[in-house]
Amino acid sequence: MLRQRFVENIGADELARVAECSRFALYRGFRAAYGFAPSDYQRDLRLRRARALLAEGTAPSTASAEAGFSDQAHPTRWFTRAYGVTPAACRWRSNCRRKSRNPLVSYLAKVLNITYDRSSG
Repeated sequence: MLRQRFVENIGADELARVAECSRFALYRGFRAAYGFAPSDYQRDLRLRRARALLAEGTAPSTASAEAGFSDQAHPTRWFTRAYGVTPAACRWRSNCRRKSRNPLVSYLAKVLNITYDRSSG
């Protein structure tokens, strides 16, 4: 459901109703299965969509709106955290990739001149 409707604001209550469980059971089960909360998954889907739109040359404000972000500040903050650049900078970069959260992986990628992209797939 989140994958098909990630642009919409879907609350935990609605997800729990669809899954026929409590919000807490949904959160625990989702986190156990995927390693992060449903809201984090939704944000990641939105970031990926916005990144794809930016790569096509879409303006950052349009890409943000079409990806489901409510205002320009949210994607700017999350893009900087995830990719290390703003949406505008990502638009002009052909290799806007997710930053590694592991400093060792970042270092090895730099030393070995390889690209580490967690977001593929």
